[in-house]
Amino acid sequence: MWTACARRAPSRRATGPDPERAVAQLDLHGEADDPSAPDTIEADGTVERWLGWLCSALNAAGTVLIAFIMIVVNADVIGRFAFNRPLTGVTEMVIASIAAIVFLQFADTLRAGRIIQADALLRLLERRSPRAYHALQVFFHVLGAVTFGVILYATVPFLQRALASGDAYGNPAVFSLPKWPVRAIMIAGCAAMLLQFLLIAWKHLAAMRKEWT
Repeated sequence: MWTACARRAPSRRATGPDPERAVAQLDLHGEADDPSAPDTIEADGTVERWLGWLCSALNAAGTVLIAFIMIVVNADVIGRFAFNRPLTGVTEMVIASIAAIVFLQFADTLRAGRIIQADALLRLLERRSPRAYHALQVFFHVLGAVTFGVILYATVPFLQRALASGDAYGNPAVFSLPKWPVRAIMIAGCAAMLLQFLLIAWKHLAAMRKEWT
């Protein structure tokens, strides 16, 4: 009597990358880290922690401002078409908020590695020559710090002028919004960007020096 025997094939584990591990290894630029690569670009240090909190707080303030503008604009549209009574000063509030939102959220965008960039050359350099990759990143981020330092320096006189003369958006007889809060936000955002650029440049410099040792 023949007995049919069913043989179970041995189970095999998938050899593909683990998605959770890949996500956990994302670096500042949104790319998966090589486990054997130096970990000098990971988050560490009190300075970075405090700067991260500052950038997150500025980003949260920008989000609140976006929500406020959405409510104001929708209320203006409803009042204009439903009751023929538009809100006063909506245009001025939107104009002032655009610049404020950009500078509030810029630093956290840089910290998260979400600044738009053409990274084809950087990816090639990262694979072929890590030292050249880190050197180029140091140059880019130092240049970014210098740029925002110039913007910060050029904005300070505008803040002083707005405080001294009481410059405002809009018509004082109808609705006016002072300009100095926007100027102050621009200066704070530029300072956060400058520090974040310098921090990332320092990390790449440390990684480059480690490549030489």
